[in-house]
Amino acid sequence: METGGVLIERIKLFQCGYCVNHLSHIVKHERDKRLEFPAMVVLITHKKYGNVLFDTGYSKRIYQNGIISLIYNLLNPTHVKEADTIRYRLQQEGITAIDKIILSHAHPDHIGGLKDFQGYELIATKEVWESMEHIHISNLVFGNQVPHINQKTQACGEGICKRVAQPTKNKHFLSDYFSEIYDLLGDGSIWGVRLDGHCKGQMGIYIEAFQLLFAADSSWGSLFMERAEQMRWIPRKIQADFESYKETIQRIQKLQREHREIKVIFSHEPFEERIYE
Repeated sequence: METGGVLIERIKLFQCGYCVNHLSHIVKHERDKRLEFPAMVVLITHKKYGNVLFDTGYSKRIYQNGIISLIYNLLNPTHVKEADTIRYRLQQEGITAIDKIILSHAHPDHIGGLKDFQGYELIATKEVWESMEHIHISNLVFGNQVPHINQKTQACGEGICKRVAQPTKNKHFLSDYFSEIYDLLGDGSIWGVRLDGHCKGQMGIYIEAFQLLFAADSSWGSLFMERAEQMRWIPRKIQADFESYKETIQRIQKLQREHREIKVIFSHEPFEERIYE
């Protein structure tokens, strides 16, 4: 079997829209500072599978779900134009085909672009699949953004094939830090890690060849990792399980202490659109 280092040729980060909130609304004892939270999409160029996405960012569907969209944008003002969407950004680079989309979780700033592509395999954990099969606003899953899912087969609408991430039984150093890990493509190139808390079954990805851990919404950024106990009531309630949220942060902090060579990247921390190759 080839190593992940041979198989992953390139990684590119995209910002596909953003939302705005205030630091003092999220954590206690902080001054009123306006913050922008970008919606990150990761494009991975794989030697065998071609173009693989991790999440899909916002789309204009965030404005098109009636009263739910109005409430969402009142509490969490969102900014996204067609030119910001991952479909548009990829078209500008001559990319129209996506082989696989790995989904961290099913919130609107991660699944916005799912319906803009066809003929791909969609990979998520069992719990994230269930949140899309049984849509409920309490899970922050919006029906107008989810492709039609056939619960009895491995097929979705729009010619999409679904696959549930299965925990690996093979020993890997990530097993010392996370309760479940997944060899997502079966070749060691992209490892999934379970990041419960913000969403049950949330998954990040580790790309060993580049020593990058994309940690999704396990925290909204490095700024908030040390401020979990100061988080206000509403942001706490946004987390599916606040105790698991804090535990996941502790797991990541342990990994950072013991593996300083690994760069941890959160989906909503301000970042430079850049290429790793």
